[in-house]
Amino acid sequence: MALKWEYLGEQKLPHPGGGFLGDAAYTALFWRAPVPGGWLVMAKYDSVKYDAGGTSTSLTFYPDPEHAWDGSSV
Repeated sequence: MALKWEYLGEQKLPHPGGGFLGDAAYTALFWRAPVPGGWLVMAKYDSVKYDAGGTSTSLTFYPDPEHAWDGSSV
């Protein structure tokens, strides 16, 4: 059975070492997929400035047996 991923949105993140005021160094993109007992949540981070290391992806489990989370609090 294939997971059905739902896109939740994106967030601009500053460079952790500082940087120019208002500049975003990373863009974080978020998805979720319902699984038994909760959600799989995937975050993909793309470096957009400072040659900060390219792309990375994280995956975590969010417990929510009733699947009540609407995804808006990412």
